[in-house]
Amino acid sequence: MESQLPVEDLPRNRRTEAIHKHETFWQIYLPMVLGLVIATGVCALSAFAASGGGSSVSGLWANISLMFLIVQIMIVLIPPFIIFGTLIYLIQFILRRSPPYFKMAQDFMAQVSAQTKTIANFIAEPMLAVKAATNALEQILKMQTGRGGEHGK
Repeated sequence: MESQLPVEDLPRNRRTEAIHKHETFWQIYLPMVLGLVIATGVCALSAFAASGGGSSVSGLWANISLMFLIVQIMIVLIPPFIIFGTLIYLIQFILRRSPPYFKMAQDFMAQVSAQTKTIANFIAEPMLAVKAATNALEQILKMQTGRGGEHGK
């Protein structure tokens, strides 16, 4: 029985690994980070807007009230930020680990495909041989009975 390397130690295709890393950065990490940065920026801008202006007492209390509302909204947004951060980490973890497993699945499916073709040919060859023999007999009978187109004239 031959010993196999652990999946993590199998050799990788450097070219496809580089393409994979490039695509995951542009398609997964960058959009998630940009979304987090934009959401954080909107929260910060709204906090700065609430703290400025208005020297009257009613303006001061309005600004304090607005800041409390903004803080509550930011607290509500903390779980989605944590979820997105966790998703980024998990996706990165899975993408690092998955290529060898997908290669194993691809090799297995290639073996299944080859076996299927072999079995299908094994089943189909006798049927084709019988069909070819019956067609040949029909042609011979048509030629001998004179009903077979040009050969019978």
